[in-house]
Amino acid sequence: MKVYIDRGNRNIEITKESVQDILFELKINPTTVLVSVNNKLVDINYKVKQEDKVEILSVISGG
Repeated sequence: MKVYIDRGNRNIEITKESVQDILFELKINPTTVLVSVNNKLVDINYKVKQEDKVEILSVISGG
């Protein structure tokens, strides 16, 4: 499946079973990002399908 990562504005191909597996493979802390699958926010337990469009978006806070 195609995974878009907003940090570095890059697209990669990856095959994993869950959002948690994807984040682990990419060494991304799940508390620092939001994950969207097919334009819907999902949690780390979401099981992805090969045809899904996954986006990993950085959480930004400010004051």
